[in-house]
Amino acid sequence: MPALALAAACTTVGACTTDQNTGDNPATGVSVSPTIDKGPVDPHTTVVDDTAAPQGYTMDSINQMIQDQEAENPGINQDMVSMAQEVTADPAECAALIPTAVTYISKIVQNPDAIAARDFTDESTDATLSVAVTSDPQLLNHPRDVSVCESITRTHAGGSASYTAAPMELRVDGADSVTGAEVTLTQSSSPLSGDNGSLSRIAYVEIDGATYTVSASPEVAPEDFTRMVQAQAEKIRQR
Repeated sequence: MPALALAAACTTVGACTTDQNTGDNPATGVSVSPTIDKGPVDPHTTVVDDTAAPQGYTMDSINQMIQDQEAENPGINQDMVSMAQEVTADPAECAALIPTAVTYISKIVQNPDAIAARDFTDESTDATLSVAVTSDPQLLNHPRDVSVCESITRTHAGGSASYTAAPMELRVDGADSVTGAEVTLTQSSSPLSGDNGSLSRIAYVEIDGATYTVSASPEVAPEDFTRMVQAQAEKIRQR
């Protein structure tokens, strides 16, 4: 089942931030190209499609899934919104670095035009890449100072889980800001959170007026994660 589908388990990731401004500076991870005003980003036409899927992966539209499940079970999406409100993180500003399935569902239900999400899943390994694009940076708000997120605890109705986060260096051509991270699950009261010691990855990128995130479950190969980060940037740049 896709990571953003109706599941109690969540892809969990940690973070570090590399701010990227102007100039071609290898230390920042940014290579700046000439700026061209292409108009506002439409998340629904700029989110990656199945052509970006790694070999063996299939794509699911989370937006379509949300519409379908509401048609089949009226009111279920509002239940997801309520569930998302019960999930907390300590430090609170680090919640975006350990997103849950209901986190994305809640954002899409409440802002259907401003955010689009896709899941790419290899059913043979349960590897899942989740991608979300928005025209409203507040919907994918994330901490820039990740030093406060070195240790994170998430609490929800099913229990709690603890993580340690470490920086992951990423370079995205044309990006204004890149945040990349690896997070390790250190302790959990629920097996649905994953295995202790499992490592996930996440990236947040701001580019051409859009903000997007890519998260990878522990089963995803690092190179597939990196390629997806680059593929989403290219899709936005080429719109």
